[in-house]
Amino acid sequence: MALAAVMMAGLGVGPTLAGDSPELTKLQSRPSFSCSRARSRVEHLICGDVYVGQLDRRMADAYATFLRRISTSEQARLRENQRLWLVQRNQCTTVDCLIAAYEDRIAWLEGFGRY
Repeated sequence: MALAAVMMAGLGVGPTLAGDSPELTKLQSRPSFSCSRARSRVEHLICGDVYVGQLDRRMADAYATFLRRISTSEQARLRENQRLWLVQRNQCTTVDCLIAAYEDRIAWLEGFGRY
């Protein structure tokens, strides 16, 4: 049940459980990567802002869901599309820029956009 709640919350689906543990809440607010390994300015910005960290995790979950729903040949195209998006995201220098980039990407992924 808790795993389903994490997955749903990561995708922005449904409320979190009232009995969520502090560890589960921490997990949901962390980015999809280890902040102890953050190297770039963008990674430090993501780790320094709880909301952007949540957006990063939500985007990673939406990307994984999209990847599972498409054919192998389409997966290669999506991976390249994601790589290009990361290059664009990495040009952000502010939290506001990251928020806009993540919100747009999540909307595209959750809408199962075309490339």
